[in-house]
Amino acid sequence: MYMLPVVIGTITAAEAEMNIKAPAAFSLSDEDIAEILKTGSGQKDSRERIFEKYTENHSHEYMAEFLKNEYRTGGKGFKINGNDISVWFSKEGMNFGLGKSALSDPFLKLSWDEVEDRVSNIIENGDYLSGNEAYIADQVWVIKN
Repeated sequence: MYMLPVVIGTITAAEAEMNIKAPAAFSLSDEDIAEILKTGSGQKDSRERIFEKYTENHSHEYMAEFLKNEYRTGGKGFKINGNDISVWFSKEGMNFGLGKSALSDPFLKLSWDEVEDRVSNIIENGDYLSGNEAYIADQVWVIKN
C-alpha cells in the first residue's frame, strides 16, 4: 500500500540549510515527487490556482514561469516512508533534501521547466485534484472571476 507524504509544514532558509547527508542509495520515486507537487506551494488556494491555470492552455514556458511565481521562495517539510524530506523553492527551481538539507545539500534539483513537465503530466492524467476538488475549484474560479 502506498503511503501519502505527510506535510510537516513550512521551513525557513536557515532550516533548509541544515546539513544532513543522504545515504548514497537514497532517492525519491516519481510517485513520491508527484505527491509532493500535488500539495501546491503552501499559499492559500495554491492547488486550485495551479489547476485552473492549466485549464487555460498556456505554453510550457508560460506555465513554468507561472509555477516559479506561484511557489516563490520558501520551503516545506514532508515525512515520506519514515524519512524527513525538505523541499526548497527558489527562482532556479526546487531542491529536495533529506532532513532539512534542501538548500545546502540537495539530493535532487528540478528546474521550473522540469517541475512544469511533471505538474502538467499529473494534471493531464487527472491525478492533481480529485474529481470533487476539481469541480469545486471550477465553481470557485467562476465565482471569483
